Amino acid sequence: MALNAKRILKRQSALNVDPVLSARKLVEFTTDHLDENLPPWARRSDSVVRRHLGGYWKTFVLDVHSLIRMYIAQVVLVLASFLIPAMFTLIMPIVTVSLVLVPLGLALHVIVLYSVGKLAAAHVADERRSRSLDILRTTPRTLTRILASKGAAAVWRYTEDMVLPLSIAMLCSLPALVIQYDTLLGVNSGIGMRFAIIAALGTSVLRLVLETIMIAGVGLFMGANTLSRTTASVSTLLIGIGYFASINLMRLLPFGIGWNVFIEIIAPLVFPPIITAICLYFAVWTLKRD
Repeated sequence: MALNAKRILKRQSALNVDPVLSARKLVEFTTDHLDENLPPWARRSDSVVRRHLGGYWKTFVLDVHSLIRMYIAQVVLVLASFLIPAMFTLIMPIVTVSLVLVPLGLALHVIVLYSVGKLAAAHVADERRSRSLDILRTTPRTLTRILASKGAAAVWRYTEDMVLPLSIAMLCSLPALVIQYDTLLGVNSGIGMRFAIIAALGTSVLRLVLETIMIAGVGLFMGANTLSRTTASVSTLLIGIGYFASINLMRLLPFGIGWNVFIEIIAPLVFPPIITAICLYFAVWTLKRD
């Protein structure tokens, strides 16, 4: 063992590496480098986020690069079907898998939404009740940033649970989308149908993330309006149910193909950010009046 240690030290010296610093890197860990692509208030290294996460700050992050690669592969497949129409016929047997897994992914997504909304509402309601939010407001942080960090903590807490619904949406949505847009536009519509499928596939994944952030914003707003954790959680749940019921009922309006495309592709990407911003604004407004 002593001989092996000498060899390691000699090798590190040859590479101009300080063995003490190398050993220190093995036992020391900082969070400064975590989530560098996110705004400072949304990172797990943020003090408010860390306080709410506790030991859950070590959660695994979403493998965005894998999702992008899977999306690109399916885009190539859809575009190739323009030259080889039989390509859609080859993927149709997978529709039975989609019929089983897509409802499962939807159920898991609903559980994540409920958990995130409930936790975000509890973060604000509990701190209002204990008056610890007043202490946070004495810091240089703006109230908007404080609430945004609390919402980010709620989302981070259930990030691992989002992996399976996102994977199911990415891998199993294509056959169902082919059937849907073949019925809506017709396979003879050519490149228009293909671009609609590509856009709808991307929307089916992005909307899961945006809806999770949206329900966290709703939870912050409801927590800012009541001191009761239960009341805030139930109110968040009811608003979430109302949103999804409205989206699905809007599909039934007989406004033609353009309206269906808007509801299926554009609305899920536009409405959640707007609702999140409105909820955050009124949560701040409510707390400032309190």
